[in-house]
Amino acid sequence: MKQTFFADTSFLVAFYNSRDDHHRQARDFIADLSKRKANTGFIITDYIFDETLTDLPRNKWNANQAACFFSKSAGLR
Repeated sequence: MKQTFFADTSFLVAFYNSRDDHHRQARDFIADLSKRKANTGFIITDYIFDETLTDLPRNKWNANQAACFFSKSAGLR
């Protein structure tokens, strides 16, 4: 059975930004899902996608680098 999670901007920024206060929790959550080989998917809206790409460069991320992560995500539609 597939588990689907709604990922908001704060989760995505925490996951990709190692200096975020919640980075460890976000990475641990993904690592746990991966370890369990869970059949998992994430849902984000176009607004969350836009907010994330807007926020990450403010945290010293390159917008192209952030977009690359999203574009390589399996099942991105």
